[in-house]
Amino acid sequence: MQCSTCGKSIDETGAKFCRFCGGTLVDAQIHELKSGTEPRKGIESDSQPTMVEVRVRSEKDLEHSEREIEETPKLAAERATEEQTRKAISILWQRYRPLCFERLSVLETATVNLLKGPIDDQLRRKAEAEAHKLAGTLGTYGFPSGSKDARDAEVLLQTDRPLEQRKIFRLSELVLNLRTLLESQPPSQIQNLEGVPSAPSESITTQSVRQEGTQSAEPVDVAVVEDDEALAGLLLQVLKTQGYSTEWFTDGEVALNALGKSTAGTAAKLIVLDVNLPSLDGISILRQLSRQGTLKKTKVIMLTVRSAEPEILSTLQLGAFDHVAKPVSVPVLMERIKRALES
Repeated sequence: MQCSTCGKSIDETGAKFCRFCGGTLVDAQIHELKSGTEPRKGIESDSQPTMVEVRVRSEKDLEHSEREIEETPKLAAERATEEQTRKAISILWQRYRPLCFERLSVLETATVNLLKGPIDDQLRRKAEAEAHKLAGTLGTYGFPSGSKDARDAEVLLQTDRPLEQRKIFRLSELVLNLRTLLESQPPSQIQNLEGVPSAPSESITTQSVRQEGTQSAEPVDVAVVEDDEALAGLLLQVLKTQGYSTEWFTDGEVALNALGKSTAGTAAKLIVLDVNLPSLDGISILRQLSRQGTLKKTKVIMLTVRSAEPEILSTLQLGAFDHVAKPVSVPVLMERIKRALES
């Protein structure tokens, strides 16, 4: 027993009052719980927690609940955006899948001709270009194995010399793999889902495309310079769903003429610039923008299938804000776009 007043232990059997101060004797464990101290070693504690423990736990639970209430709207918004992006990718894949078949047919034509003998340089270069686009498109739309096969086919076609027989057979294997992949994708099963963003509207797919030197009256958040329609369509749609205004250029020279002359062209806060473009490549565009002083007010994110260190270093030295390798991860690119616009 223990005195509830002075705290001294009393071992007298049957005693009710402390012989030292006259205080009431209580069970030692009960006394410790009431005082808020830790139970002594050797005394089992299966009773209710102390008032101190209850108060500490309550405060922690309250802090956790308040933090959870603050984070829930943000997390919900992020999940909604991710789900919307996923559905947009699925819908747009069905839209651009036929385009992938068209590109594959060019590869197949080149391969069949190679099996018969040497092919002309024009067909080889065209097949190489289509393989390059397939590599970026398939990876971005969630087909990494197809992206790798297309990239390997592109590398095989990057030569001015006649292909060896073993390389032609390897190219045939890669093309067959791509055909199998594209044909294995069933018709869209998600078109009836509610809340799915529609495929790009006409204003995105045609009116925003710059083939000639037209001008945009209003500045835009993001200018996309990309000749791959399937990839550009996806980027434009995701940017649109996240509230960004956009402009799309498919030709290098047209993009430079519009974006490099702020007094008469398109003012853009950010340019997403592909390296491989018709008429003028992305590195040359970046160099000209740097010389014209455009990069002082406009940031540039470079896109390329190749991610070799010398190329990355070169673009950064020329003034690029960031560098993203294809196949593009849409969430990663959107995060970098957000960072660029907020910096």
